[in-house]
Amino acid sequence: MGYSAVKFPVKFPVKCPICGGEVLFEQSLSAIVDAWLHDQAIRLTSRCHGARWNSTDVERNQIFEYAEAIYATTGKSHFGLSYLPHQSR
Repeated sequence: MGYSAVKFPVKFPVKCPICGGEVLFEQSLSAIVDAWLHDQAIRLTSRCHGARWNSTDVERNQIFEYAEAIYATTGKSHFGLSYLPHQSR
């Protein structure tokens, strides 16, 4: 049995705004898709310094690319979604 889209974790690198180091951040696939569909930022946190910030459009697009890659390799039925929007923004 697979994960639901709500709980399926997507891990991706983020750059800490304090030290510039790259750390892994995890967000659910459904939160990423929801942010994309509603043109909203994703709230990010760096574990190294606990910094919190809203993703830029560039960061959000990169995060969505990670989600698309995972979605493409695991298949639509795994997440129970009928589609993921293609990047057109």
